[in-house]
Parts: sequence; structure tokens; C-alpha cells
Amino acid sequence: MRILQIVAAVSPDNVYGGPTTVAVNQCRALAAAGHEVTLAAIGLGFDGDLPGSWEGVPVRLFPGRRVIPGAGFAGLTSPALLRWLTRHAHAFDVVHVHLARDLVTLPAARIAQRAGVPVYAMTHGMIDASDNPLAAPLDAAMTARVLRNCVRVFHLTRREHDDLRSLFGDGLRLAELHNGVLVPDRPPERDPQAAPTVLYLARVQERKRPGTFVEMARRLADEFPTARFVMIGPDEGLGAELRSKIATAGLGDRLVWKGPATHAEGIRAMAESDVYVLPSVDEPYPMSVLEAMSQGLPVVLTDSCGLAPVVAQHDAGIVTDASAAQVTSAVRALLADPAERRAAGERAHATARDEFGMAAIAQQLVDAYSLGAPDAGRSPAAGPDTGRRPGPRRVLFVGINYAPESTGIAPYTTGMAERLLSAGHRVRVITGVPHYPSWSNFTGMRGLRRRERVHGVSVQRIRHYIGSGGHGLGRIGQELSFGAGAVTSSWRGADAVVAVSPALLATACVVARARAGGRPVGVWVQDLYSSGAAEIERAGVVSRLLTRVESWVLGHADGVLVIHSRFRDHVVNVLGVDPDRVAVCRNWSHVDTDRHDEELAAALRLKYFGDAPLVALHTGNMGAKQGLETLVDTARYAERAGSRTIIALVGDGSRREALMDYGAGARNLVFVPSLPDEEYRAILSAADVLVVNEKPGLREMAVPSKLTTYFRSGKPVVAATESDSATADEMAAAGAGRVVPPADPAALLAAIEQAAADPAGCREAARSAQRFVHDRLTVEAAVTTMRDWLSQMTSR
Repeated sequence: MRILQIVAAVSPDNVYGGPTTVAVNQCRALAAAGHEVTLAAIGLGFDGDLPGSWEGVPVRLFPGRRVIPGAGFAGLTSPALLRWLTRHAHAFDVVHVHLARDLVTLPAARIAQRAGVPVYAMTHGMIDASDNPLAAPLDAAMTARVLRNCVRVFHLTRREHDDLRSLFGDGLRLAELHNGVLVPDRPPERDPQAAPTVLYLARVQERKRPGTFVEMARRLADEFPTARFVMIGPDEGLGAELRSKIATAGLGDRLVWKGPATHAEGIRAMAESDVYVLPSVDEPYPMSVLEAMSQGLPVVLTDSCGLAPVVAQHDAGIVTDASAAQVTSAVRALLADPAERRAAGERAHATARDEFGMAAIAQQLVDAYSLGAPDAGRSPAAGPDTGRRPGPRRVLFVGINYAPESTGIAPYTTGMAERLLSAGHRVRVITGVPHYPSWSNFTGMRGLRRRERVHGVSVQRIRHYIGSGGHGLGRIGQELSFGAGAVTSSWRGADAVVAVSPALLATACVVARARAGGRPVGVWVQDLYSSGAAEIERAGVVSRLLTRVESWVLGHADGVLVIHSRFRDHVVNVLGVDPDRVAVCRNWSHVDTDRHDEELAAALRLKYFGDAPLVALHTGNMGAKQGLETLVDTARYAERAGSRTIIALVGDGSRREALMDYGAGARNLVFVPSLPDEEYRAILSAADVLVVNEKPGLREMAVPSKLTTYFRSGKPVVAATESDSATADEMAAAGAGRVVPPADPAALLAAIEQAAADPAGCREAARSAQRFVHDRLTVEAAVTTMRDWLSQMTSR
């Protein structure tokens, strides 16, 4: 299905709170289930251009305009959003509006209804009996009509159900739908001996009662002298009063209000806290409580909160009345008993997972959507025209790298094939012998061809020559032997072929066969050969030849997908490919660095690095373009300078043995073999600084795939690369750390040690990089781009 969700506002500090969080979570879950999802809203508080993706969800954000002063969000509207919706509503199978009495969501819902699109509304407790004098005339003019023409109106609680019935009668088609939450497999580990943190994360407004939190902190400060009380949330009218109360409490930095935070920062604050407190009254269904539970926090909330029965039933915290005395008593009980606090947090996490997990919520939504759009889930060719391009149902990927290879290109081809399969496409893969990065047949594959099924995907492996990892005759033999096997294999039934480059020469074979047979073919470019020849080999004849080959291959494809805008510029301006045929699909972080074993990390650090005070880690392929001799030189420079900094190289590759020979005897240099996923995540956590290194002159050829993992890891990054390279651009965009010139050991060591000596700067760089990944480098966004690209490619 193609689904449009609409919410009033999206902002970096999540000022609209729960409805925006719910909308984003629903969109992510629906996208993961294979649906094409877009979120439309006013964009508030963004610097520069409004983003096209937010927390992994494709978004259409528009400028807002305040037309009713002093009315909060209800006084905002967006003519641009409403004009866009008028033009594009018909292109969606379903429109889901997070509805309030405002001038964004109400007219948007009406526009979609008048366009004949099935509309669903979720009111989040925001449409209730109100004493606002504008509520009644607005309900009569628009709210009642919108709600009565919805296929379903979702409510959170029985109380909300009754309120809607009393206001609008029995004509509404009401259905209960819980707010869902993204729940990690395991809650964050917390040290029971550490000083506890009590967290308030909500808007600073009257209903949330932040003053009660301050009073609770004041009463408990002497009983628990190491406890900290942290408040996070945007000011909605009580800021001056709250600051005064905090100052009067006299607790210094033990009681702080940090102001607004992004959603990701809020989740991190929860992960770093021990108790969550929301003293608000008449709160219908606070998302912050569910998110706190998902992070393994016991919660304290009042008995008028819509989630109070769930918390009480599962013993996931403490439910109190609204008095400061009772809130204080509840927090006291949890602070005084670390074992019970931990147990309540584990019960909270289990409740969030089992009762409010997003997969179940997404399925409820899909089931409900099918009532209004019964044909939307079918193949586009089988259903009515919704204004959407039909996409290929049967997709063939041809690429030399695939699982079980765990680094380089393979994780992206594998991940995309599996995601498209789960989205309802029939996916096949033709691939090679697992060989990277060791450049050896490490699985012992025998025979010329082998068929297997990998996580549901049908995979045919082609036996081919394996080179040594360089760029000479061995590489040519490897690519041509794989290409010959790929074009002589069966492509029966494929609606579209996606050739993954590298390998360029094999891709040329695939494009030639597809063109001869009239089959749509696209090329997914992970590395640029023409740039590589110019930048690494600096061989004019080879560079010109590869430029001609790459230009022919990409120019004869029906579509070209590249992983970075810098690649697109090269493909269009240097290789001469039609810009309308070239799209950008960013690679995502395929290593879940959020999950790692701290005990294992400590053990690996001790095993490989002993008592070294500072470890700088490089991971991934050890090939020519990495120029890792510079890291060996940096380790020797550190030794001569009397530094105890360890330079560690993790992984394998064609240059590993040569690098080990080159670095023989260097005391500050450690080689670590390729590690299984769990140990790889742990060793990233064990490092102090992560390093990416490139040869001098390398600018456009590639964007190191390790960067997405580095950015997600929560560690500062130092890059030794040209200042105008794609890697430097990526570092700057992410705010991930320092960039120094390549092949300069002194500058690299200084940057590593300066980064480690600035903990506050490290934390900020890590947070910035994680936000970058969260906002721009998600698999959901990549899958959406791939599916749109396939549809466009096959419709030409």
C-alpha cells in the first residue's frame, strides 16, 4: 500500500510531542512491513532546507504560518501543505491523519476525503469536551463532518471513546488502537552502585505539573545525597516559574532543566536514567511513559493517566495520586531499593515489548486500512489506478558480493534483497563465491554453480576466478569470469535486473544481455572505477579506458542508483549520463552497534590492548585505497614520541600480510583478525577513537562503508583524507569528528589524542553522528528509494 500519514508538526526538538512520535513510529513499522509510507507536516525549527527524511521516514515538510495568535498549535496552518495535498492525495491508497482541532489536520483530512481517498483519524485524546469558545463552532463547521466520513476513528482509551461518542453521537466508526513504541531487544544495562538519576521528560506546561517534580526532588535530596534530578522538555508557558522553583530548591547541578531535546536525545537520556516520573493529570496516553518503559525504566505516574492501569497490572512502576507527597513517596521507594528498581524496569521493558510493540500495531493498521482500500495490497497491475507507477514484482540482483560476506558491499545487497522480499517482491540473486575481504574461497565452495536459500531469498552462486585484491589482470579475470557465469544463468521471470558495481566488467556483461533481450536493467553503483583509476593508479591510459567503459555501462542502463550526491555529480558531469536516470540511495548502518556486551568489550580490550590508556581503531578492508601504511607509520611515530596510544587494525584484506610485515616490531601497533558480529560490536565499544584512512589524492572513488557504522557507534571519529573528498564532506555533514590530511602520521596522532582529551567534545561529536545516521542513513529510507527507482526505471 502507498500510505500518507499527516501530523500537525515535525521539529528537531519534538515540540508537538506524542502525536509526532506516534506518527513516526507507525510510519517506520509500516515501511518495515513493506508499505510505501510518507509523512506530511509543518516543519518547525529546522536550520536551512527542510529535510526529506526524518528519523528514517520519508517526509514532506512545509513552512507554517500562524493565523491565530496565542492559540498554540491550533493557530498554525500551512497553505503549501494543503496545496500539495490537493494535487497529490489521489496518488495514495490511504490517508491517516493524527487529528486535532487545528488548521492543518482538519482541512487536510477534508481535502483527502473530497479526493475520494479512504481517510483514517487518530485523535490522541486531543478532541474532547473543551471550554475553548472556538471548539463548538469548529466542531460544527468541520470536525464532526471529518470524523463521520472517516473509515475508522482510532481512540486510545475507553474514556476517549466515550468522549467522542458524547460529542459526535453514534455515527462514528470507532476502533481502539494503542500507541506503539520501538522496543530494543534488551534494556540498557545500568550499574546499581552508580549515583541514580530521576528523569522528567515532557513539555513544561500546566497539565504536566513540572513543579511537582521539583518539589519531589527538594524533599528527597537529603535522603539520597548522590541522586540527580534531570528535567528535559520545551517551555510552553511555565519556564520562568520553573526556573524560579529550581533556584529556590537550592540543589545546584543536582536539579537541572536542560530545555528541549530531539527525540533521539530524549531516548538516550532515558537509557542513562534510573527512574522516570510524569506527575501530569488527565494525561490520555503519554508516549514518554511508553518510551521510558521500552528503555527498562520503572515509571511513576498519577492515577488519572491513561496508562496507569497497565503500569499497575504489570507492576512496571508505581501509580500514585496527584499529590507531591505521594509522588515523593513513590520515587523514594524506588531509589531506596535498587533490586526492586531493576526488577520493575525489567517488567516495564517486557510490558512495552509484549503489549505495545510496533509490529503488532502495524498489522492492526494494515487490517484496518484494508477495509477502506481492499485492493491496495495487491499487485498494482491487479488493482484500480491510484495514480502510482506500477513497480516490478520480480527483481533479479546480480552482484559478486553477498552474504555470508559481512563487510564491504555484501551487507547492502543482502539487506536490500531481504527487505524487498519482505515487502512482497519476488527476489532472486545471482552472486559469486564468498571471498571478501580475505580474497579466498573461505566457505570451500565446490562446483560451477550452487543454488541455496539465504533468509528466504533464492540465491544462485557462480564459481569464478578469485584475484588477489589488486586492480590488474587478476581483477579483470575475476570480473569477466563472474560476468560470463551471470549472463549464462537463467533470468527467467525477472521484471527488472539490478546489477551491482563493483564488479564493473561483470556489470557490463549484464547490461549488454539485458539490452539485447529488452529487459529493464539498472546499475547500483557502490564504487566508481573511473575515479579510482585516476585517483589511485594515476595511469592516464587506464583511466581513460575505464571512463569509457563505465560511461557506456551506465549510459546504456535504464536507471543508475548511486550512494552519494558526489557520485551523482561524477556520473552526470564526467560520464555523461542523463541526470533524469540517476538517483541517490544512501547506504545505511547495517551493524547494530546499539547492542553490545560491555563485559565482552572489556575482555576484548584487555585481550588485545592490555592496559593501553588510548586505543584508536580502524576496521574493515585492508586494501590499496585505504593507504593503511600511514597507520603503521602513525604507530611508529607514537612510539618514538613516547606515547602509549595504540593503533589497532581490525579485519582482513589483500594488504594485511604486507602491512604486518611493514609494521613488524612496532610496539604501538596491534592487528586484530576479522571478528564475528557480536565481538565486532563489542570491540567498537572498547575503542576510544575510530579512524578512517585514505590514500592521498582519493576524493571521489568511494565513501567508506565503515562510516555508517562508525557514526552509529557513539564514538568520536578521526578521518585522514583530502579536505575536499567525499569522506571529508560526510564527516562535516555528520559533525562526527576531526579531519586531517592523509599520509601525515604526526597530524593523525595529534587529532586522535586531542579527541580523546576532550570528553565533552567527544560526546557532542558522537551525538551529532548518531543524529545524522538516525535522520539520513536508515534502511527504511533506502528501501523506499530503491522501490521508487525501480518503478521509475521500469516505467520508461
